[in-house]
Parts: sequence; C-alpha cells; structure tokens
Amino acid sequence: MMNWLPDGKLPADIAAHPGWRRLEDQLAWYDEQSARNHRVYLRIKAGQIVLASAIPLLALMDGTPPQIAVTRWLTAVAGAVIAVLEALQQLNQYSQHWIEYRSMAERLKRDKYLFLAGTGPYHGLHMEARLATLARRVEDLASTEHEQWAASAMQALNEQKEAAPPAAGTAAPAAPGAQK
Repeated sequence: MMNWLPDGKLPADIAAHPGWRRLEDQLAWYDEQSARNHRVYLRIKAGQIVLASAIPLLALMDGTPPQIAVTRWLTAVAGAVIAVLEALQQLNQYSQHWIEYRSMAERLKRDKYLFLAGTGPYHGLHMEARLATLARRVEDLASTEHEQWAASAMQALNEQKEAAPPAAGTAAPAAPGAQK
C-alpha cells in the first residue's frame, strides 16, 4: 500500500499507462515464478534429506531373510529416488531459476519505487517523460533477462550435443587434423 499517496491509490492515468501495466505484469510474473521454483526446490531437497537419512536406518535393520530382502529393496529404492530427484533439480534448474527470478523481481521493484519517488533516472522529469522512461527501463530489463535466458539455453544445448555419444550406425567425428 502506498500510504504517502493521497488516499493511498495510484492516479488512474498512471495505473492505465502501458508502461505501468507492463511493470506490474512483469513484477507479478517474476514474483510468482520465483516463489514456485523456490517451493519446488525446497521440496526436492527435503525429500532427498529424508530419504538419505532413511538409508543408514534401513541398513541397521535385522530380521529374517524375507525382511532383509525388503530392507535391501527399500534401501535401493531410496537411493534411486534420491538420484531421480537430483536429476530433476539439475534438469529443471529450480534453484538457479528461483534466484534469477527473485533477482529480476527485485530489480523491477526497485525501478517501481524509484519511479514512485521521482528519484534516480526519474528525477526532475514530468509525468509523461517519467512514464516513458519507466516503459523503456522495464523493457530493457525484460530484454536483457530474455537474452541471458536464450544464451543459457543455447549453451546447455551445445553441451548436450558435445556430451552425447554418436547415434547408432554413424561414425564418430574425426579428431581435428585426422586424415580420411
């Protein structure tokens, strides 16, 4: 709530401006995505901790041969689930996305409050110029974040291609400088 504004409400002409609406839309999206990735990351890690803690306890269990077989299976399943959870975390990068999205939300929030206070890049500008500056800065932030995402995605694809074994029936690429 902006208590320093008259009646605590943003003037309608500002609230309706495309630059302000884009800021609010982007801020809400990054806030939600940050929170979602954080929740998933914490759930994965909590599951891994619980399962990893269960393995030594399962190893200590005694019993008759059928009980020992069940304990071995439970131990193996716990280890496999830990590996799957870690693979999902690495594949989907929940912790990295949580941090990146939170950082972007904070950058947007900073610009929002600089705009509202009329300071920083908004200092001394009349309202139309402030709104135009806000729109440009929000788009610059979004564009930069998108470019970083695209570069990261391309790097991951290139790393996957380099690490993948040659398809069946195809020859491995020749070493640099090798003759045919």
